Amino acid sequence: MENIKNTMKFTNIQKQSEEKLNQIISDIEKLNLPNVKQNLFQLQRLIIELESENEILRNEAKKNRKLQDSIMDGFVFVNMQGVIIETNDSFQQITGYNADELKTLTYFDLTPENWHAFEDNIVNTQILVRGYSDVYKKEYIKKDGTIIPVEFRTYLIQDDNGNNEGMWAIVRDKSKRKAAENVLFEKEQQLKLILENIPGMFFALDKEGVFILSEGQQLASIEKKPNEVIGKSVFDLFRNHPEIISCIKRAFNGEVVVNENLIENIFFHVTYSPTRDRLGEINGVIGVSIDITQRKKAEELLQISEKTYRNILNNVTEAIYVQDENGCFLDVNQAVEKLYGYEQDYFLGKTPEFLSAPGKNDFEMINNAVKLAFNDIPQQFEFWGIKKDGTIFPKEVNLTSTIYFGQKAIIAVARDITERKHNEEAIRESEKRFKTMAENMSNALQNILSRNH
Repeated sequence: MENIKNTMKFTNIQKQSEEKLNQIISDIEKLNLPNVKQNLFQLQRLIIELESENEILRNEAKKNRKLQDSIMDGFVFVNMQGVIIETNDSFQQITGYNADELKTLTYFDLTPENWHAFEDNIVNTQILVRGYSDVYKKEYIKKDGTIIPVEFRTYLIQDDNGNNEGMWAIVRDKSKRKAAENVLFEKEQQLKLILENIPGMFFALDKEGVFILSEGQQLASIEKKPNEVIGKSVFDLFRNHPEIISCIKRAFNGEVVVNENLIENIFFHVTYSPTRDRLGEINGVIGVSIDITQRKKAEELLQISEKTYRNILNNVTEAIYVQDENGCFLDVNQAVEKLYGYEQDYFLGKTPEFLSAPGKNDFEMINNAVKLAFNDIPQQFEFWGIKKDGTIFPKEVNLTSTIYFGQKAIIAVARDITERKHNEEAIRESEKRFKTMAENMSNALQNILSRNH
C-alpha cells in the first residue's frame, strides 16, 4: 500500500510543480521588468528543487517497481473509475496483456459480464465501507479469450485528506490449481469406484480409532453399508472381539499386522497397517479385509479328505508308494515304514535307487517301467531292497498311473515276497530231491531187472 501512495505522491508533486512553473511563465510574459530578476531567480530555484524531488521519487519508483515485479502473485492498481493504472509482471502474465495494453483497459474489460454485479457488491459493501475486501473468487478474460478462475483481495487507497484515489488488488491465478483439483477429484472418484467394488473391505481409522472410511462389496456380508460406521469408534464396535482390538492396538504401535478374524461366522483375512504424517508420526490405521470363508471351508474339506485318504492308505497291508513322472516318492504309507524301518520323511523326494540292494536290480528296465506306467501302461517287476538294518529282501512291484491331489502320478504297490521266494526255493529243492530219488529208484530197478535176465 505504501508503494501505491508513493506513486500517487510522485504524480501530485509533478502536478504542483507544473502549476508553479505555469504561474512564473505567466508573470514573465507580463514582462513586469522590476519583477523579471526575481521571477527568473524563483524559476531557477524551483527547477533545482523539482529536479531533486524528481530524482528521489524516480529512485523510489524504481525500487517500488522491482518490489512489485518480484511479487509472485498478480498486482494491479486502478483508479476509482476502474481504469488500470499500474500492474506487475505476474499480472501481465495472468492476463496475457503487456503493461501498455492494460493501461487502455478497465477491470470491467477483463471481467466477464456475469461477474459485474457480484464485484460491484463487493466494492460497495466491503471495500468502500471498511477499506478492503474478503478474499473472493471470480473469472478473468485473457487476451486470447480464455476464461480463467482467479482469486482476489482488494484494498482502498486514500490521499492525506481521506479522499478515495483508487484500489489495488492481489490477484492469484487459480487455473492450475483448478486443473489439479479436477485431476484430484477424478482420481478420488476412480479410487472410490475401486474401493466400492473390491472383493473385500477397505477401512481407515483416525488417530483416535474412529472410522473415516469404510468401503467394499463384502460389507453386506456383515450387514453393513458403505461408510455406515464413519464417525464411530472401532474400540466400541468391536469391543466383543478382543483379537481384533489387539491387532488395532499393535498397528497403532507401528506394527503391520496380518491376521484371520471371525466376524458373524465369516472368516476374514485382514491386514492392519499404520499411517503416518509428514513428520513420521502415526496418525491412523488402514485395513484391507478379504472374506476367506469359502477358502476356510475348502481347507477344512481338504483336511477331511487328506485324513480319509491317509486312513485308507495306512490301513492297507501292502506297501504303497506314490511317485512322480521321474520316480521320486511323493508319499508312502505306514506299511512302507514297517517294511524298510525308516520314517516317512526319509522316503519323500528320493528315488528307488536309495532303497536298492547293491548290484541286485536292473535300473534301465525299472526306469523304463516307470515311464510306461506314467503313460497308463501298467507294469510289474521284482525289486531287491535293503532295509535300514541291512537285510536284503525281494518284493514284487505293480505300477499303475493315478491322480494324486490334482496331479498325475504313479502308484506302486509292493509285496514282500521273501516267504514266497523261500517257498519257491523249498519247492525247487523238494523237486530236486524227488527227481534224484526217482532217478535212483529207476537205476536200482533197472539193475535188478538186469540181474534177473
